[in-house]
Amino acid sequence: MESTESANSSEGVLYFAYGSNLSPTQMQARCPLSSPIGLAHLPGWTWLINERGYANIAHYQNPIPSSPSNSSPPYFLDPSLKAAEERFRAAQIQRKHDEEKGEHGVATNPNEKESEGSDVRGKEGVYGILYRMHPDDEYTLDRLEVVPWVYERVLVNVTRVSAPTAKTMCEDETGDPLKKAKKTEEVQAYAYVDFSKTLSTVAKGEYVDRMNRGISEAMDQWGLPQSYVDAVMRHFVPAVGGEEKGKAARDEEDDAGWSENEMIS
Repeated sequence: MESTESANSSEGVLYFAYGSNLSPTQMQARCPLSSPIGLAHLPGWTWLINERGYANIAHYQNPIPSSPSNSSPPYFLDPSLKAAEERFRAAQIQRKHDEEKGEHGVATNPNEKESEGSDVRGKEGVYGILYRMHPDDEYTLDRLEVVPWVYERVLVNVTRVSAPTAKTMCEDETGDPLKKAKKTEEVQAYAYVDFSKTLSTVAKGEYVDRMNRGISEAMDQWGLPQSYVDAVMRHFVPAVGGEEKGKAARDEEDDAGWSENEMIS
């Protein structure tokens, strides 16, 4: 495999979007100086809607500690973020406690196989869209993601994926487009992670609409796999109203612009 490209290359920082920023339309409104560059896959993490009602990812290959560890999690963007590390450890300990007591929703640790669906979610990893970020847009996005009070910026290694889209597939092609996908290069990108909220719940009403726009656009434009959407995302984000109704609603939203109340993820 080729050498890993840095998120801080001379061409601009790479951002890995996995929530409603899967939508290039939303990102264009929020970060007009930045551009989507393609589909990417993040192994070793799982996708969920957390207690806040927004998208999050959890590093499922890391066991939940029974007591604070002396070693730092390997995926902080800046190892000097001691406060973030302490919040991470405290949240993981609380999560273990809550799971043992059966409180605060469904546990999302795929190491504990609760059902066929949760096991699939763990094995899938996370698919997202890579954006090449302009420095001015980085500041804007940090503010929208409420860094560092809600989300932390985390450096992750992702693999770029070239997948067929609705526009590139022939009408008579059938089967899973994921089987036709090709992994190309490994790159470093930053993602937003909420370490304090890692239990699964349902998405907020307005967020369901934005997530469905992101899913639809990512599938059409970048080949986000339908099998991944069905096995992972649809456990949390229902396809409400059908695609035609969703498209009409998205067209109306595009005319009206975006609201700063729609901030997170």
